[in-house]
Amino acid sequence: MNYMYAATPLEQAYSLYLAHQVFGVGLPLPNNTAIDISGRNAVPFLTQSGVDRGILRSFWSIADPQNVGSLTQIQQFQVILRLVAMAQSGMYVAAMQSIPSITAALQQFASQPLNLPVFSNVVMLQSNQLMDMYGHLVNY
Repeated sequence: MNYMYAATPLEQAYSLYLAHQVFGVGLPLPNNTAIDISGRNAVPFLTQSGVDRGILRSFWSIADPQNVGSLTQIQQFQVILRLVAMAQSGMYVAAMQSIPSITAALQQFASQPLNLPVFSNVVMLQSNQLMDMYGHLVNY
């Protein structure tokens, strides 16, 4: 599958931290990419971001274009995390009304530095802690 966003090493480390801590995904990942996060399990987590549920549904549709109902690759999770970070930044929410406009914004602002997304019930580690713990598992 061709992913429309390549996560930075820090974003990769954060996605591994969340996949492991929140969803119990074992590390290292099989084939360095395989995960299994169901939509049913993801909804309570994603709503902790404070992003509108309708927008989160669109984010899920972008990350799961075959409508499998689960994220099966870490890159899919990284796409959702990036989209949540974009929405939380407030910079692109007006443009996030349709899947094509969200996809375009994701690609247009792929190199824009953003804070990592925040979730209300998740302990946020410092960047150096994330890299110390998960940096050896990321693709540079």
